[in-house]
Amino acid sequence: MLVDIRGRKVFSKEGDFIGVIKDVFVDETGHQEAVIETEYPDPSEIRVSITSLMRKEEEGEISYILKVVPVKLKLAIEEKKRQEMLKKAEEELKMKENEEEVEKEEVEQVEEIKEPEKEIEEIPVVKEETEPQIVEVEPKIETETEKKKGLLARLIEFLKRIFGLK
Repeated sequence: MLVDIRGRKVFSKEGDFIGVIKDVFVDETGHQEAVIETEYPDPSEIRVSITSLMRKEEEGEISYILKVVPVKLKLAIEEKKRQEMLKKAEEELKMKENEEEVEKEEVEQVEEIKEPEKEIEEIPVVKEETEPQIVEVEPKIETETEKKKGLLARLIEFLKRIFGLK
């Protein structure tokens, strides 16, 4: 049984990958313990009792679920998730900005093509003076892309402030 679980993957109950079982031994009190090599720099490995590992077989592959994850490891997992979420949000913002830049360039090209037509059509007309009229100006309505860009940018700034990133 001791050799059977070496090299197996270990996950948390939430499904987060923790690491691989590197070694199994019997400690001085006679309990079997497993050494799990994590993918995080701190802690790089943890020691857990064999009884805290729950066997899971999925699609012919055997892995284990760690019933109780140490606090330090939980913090490392959460930090990794935060970094990934922030990176994903920044990439989405860059993609939105690139799409909008392309749209602006296309609009500018269309306007450049239409400008000569405007010069020909625009002939100054002298109007007789009339009574000034009151013109109501409608408030600017943001498009969906502007709303999403603004919301995404605020979200990224909020996350940066929370996590102390620049």
